[in-house]
Parts: sequence; structure tokens; C-alpha cells
Amino acid sequence: FFITKMFFQKTNCKSCGKRINKNHRYCYFCGASTRDGDYTFRENLDLSEINLPFPFGKIFDKLTKELAREMDKIWEEETGEARNKVERRGVSISISNKDGVPRIMINDPRKTEDQFAKRTKENLKRSASKEEIEHYSKFPREEARTDVKRFSDKVVYELALPGVRDPKKVFINKLQNSIEVKAFGDDKIYFKLIPMDMQIQGYSLKDERLTLELKD
Repeated sequence: FFITKMFFQKTNCKSCGKRINKNHRYCYFCGASTRDGDYTFRENLDLSEINLPFPFGKIFDKLTKELAREMDKIWEEETGEARNKVERRGVSISISNKDGVPRIMINDPRKTEDQFAKRTKENLKRSASKEEIEHYSKFPREEARTDVKRFSDKVVYELALPGVRDPKKVFINKLQNSIEVKAFGDDKIYFKLIPMDMQIQGYSLKDERLTLELKD
């Protein structure tokens, strides 16, 4: 309740009139800026209506100020960036009390996405070694069974790869107008040609199923 009251108060967008979060830098309906000059969570932190008994008041004050500082760091990363479209992003907040010192940790999903994209790009550069090609050359080939899920901003392919448990046995190649997938199983080579000219956002292998996320 307290965090909602302090950080997620509602206001009206001056451009479209929709109800939005007071602390948002942009309206998520029309994309208009909601800031007049510099803004920080710390300067707009209102604790006047919150009275807690000792020692909870002091601990809560430290926690809220630390949370405000962390939220300011996230907004500072967006300063000066052009917004051609507005994206919804979630922020994970966890509160811990280690050695009697209250701490707040905020997980910004943008950093996780960037790290995931970097790992994906590195993995896509791999190619089968000469030894692997020779070893699997006599294995039968089978087209992977595929499920497709379409969303407003992406397409997700799920490929069944029985016997494929190591991500290093999966090879994904971005061709000119399609995407080629190969995977080495225990006794088969799986393949799939996806006829879509989209960017590979990321992939994961779990329970012998490959999930491939594509975006325009």
C-alpha cells in the first residue's frame, strides 16, 4: 500500500487525457512526455501521511529513500533517448534485511534483455566442427515438429527435439529470407527451415524443446 501510494499515483496525461502513472516519463497511450524539466523520485517522495511506530518508521524511511534512488538510476538511463514507440516494462523489486541493514534490489529487465541478446548473438556464430559433421553424417534426418505462437510484437517457434539436451548441439543460421535450424540428437539429425525474414531475438533449450523468439 505504501509503495503504491508513493510511486504509483495516478494523474491525467496533458496530451490525450488518459489516466496514467504519475511517475511515468511518457504516456503509454499516446507517447507524449509527462515531464516539465528535471524530475527525480527522491524530490517527489511524500511520506507526510505515513506514521509508523519506532523502530519501523526509521527502517521504512531508509527503505523508501533507497528505493527512490534506485528508481532514479533507471530513469536516468532513459534521459535524452528518442521514443518512437512506447514499450511496457516490468520492474522487479525485492526487499531484504541482512545483518540488520535494510536493502532494496531492483531488477531492470532491459539489462537482462541486453545480456540475453548478447549471448544469443555469440551462440549464433557457432558452426558444426569437422568432427561433428563426420560423426553425424550417417544419422537419419527428420524434420522437427513445430508449434507456432503469434503475438502482437513477436512470433515464437517451439521445436520438438527428442534426444537434444545440450544447447551446443543446436545450430541456428539466419539466411537471406529464412532461418535454418539444425540439431544433433542421440540417433537423429533434426532440421527445420522457417520461411520468415525476421530477426532472431533469442532462443532457449529446455526439456528437449527449442523455443525460438523472432521479431521484425
